[in-house]
Amino acid sequence: MSVGFRRFAWHDIEGIARLHRAAEQIDHAGRNGEAISLAQRWRRPDCDPEQGCLVADAEGQVVGYALRSAVPGTTQCILDGVVHPAWRRRGIGRSLLQRALERARRAGAGSADVRVRSDEPGAEAFCHVVGLTLARTWLRMWLQPLRPPGFGFPTGYGWRTFRPHADEALYAQVVNETMAGHWGTGPIAAERVAQMAAQPDFEPGNHLFALYGREVAGVCSARWVRRTVAGRDLVVAHLGPIGVLEVHRGCGVGRALVALSLWRCRRERIQAAELDVDEANAPAIHVYRDCGLEPLFRILWYRRELA
Repeated sequence: MSVGFRRFAWHDIEGIARLHRAAEQIDHAGRNGEAISLAQRWRRPDCDPEQGCLVADAEGQVVGYALRSAVPGTTQCILDGVVHPAWRRRGIGRSLLQRALERARRAGAGSADVRVRSDEPGAEAFCHVVGLTLARTWLRMWLQPLRPPGFGFPTGYGWRTFRPHADEALYAQVVNETMAGHWGTGPIAAERVAQMAAQPDFEPGNHLFALYGREVAGVCSARWVRRTVAGRDLVVAHLGPIGVLEVHRGCGVGRALVALSLWRCRRERIQAAELDVDEANAPAIHVYRDCGLEPLFRILWYRRELA
């Protein structure tokens, strides 16, 4: 059976969900195998599969794909994808990657990053074989069951939730200031925050501001994702971005924000929580450990320069 390569169409979403379910039996990578929630995720403002996704097709069956997404405010893009276990070792993954890299270069990307889990040795070996270079290492931190720690904001500090149609520019400003200089992140525009807030699954109560009087001191966001863990489908709170303005660091604001977010997630009967953090960011890792999260695996970022 021959394999062809074409652009993604929305009728492929069920085939990609089936592909994820098949891959999960082997990879245990936590890919979303539920078509409706997958479609919701791919319709978010930071994802444009109609322009950035290539599908490997075998007589109408989706046997692989490569999805390109841009890092806003940068020339960096991120490539993600998977090949059906029954169709691996036939060069499909390499062909998808080569085509995706060329399309990214033509679109003006300066570099392309591929994210690999340290517990996926096959994927790591693939990156070496195709000539990608290890650029950075993050940690995936995990808390299950979700047992939030006790907490209190420092004297003079408080908090509030995101207000739609009022906080879009403020949220962008605080995220940009607190995340400036963090590897793999770029500035976010208020318009993009407005698009995010207009999505059906957006919940204002999951986006928290720390306050010092009337002044915003930090931010912590959470969104729900589906993960398959030990054969069980879980709804998990993915935390981030998390940031505290420099003048307010070192007094416990970050820990209070994370702990409060975990308490609110538990109130919604969320079963586990996760976040990603740069392995070089020791102060942040200390805060997350203090809130009960522990490293689950390393995230290896491989890069190809395209300029």
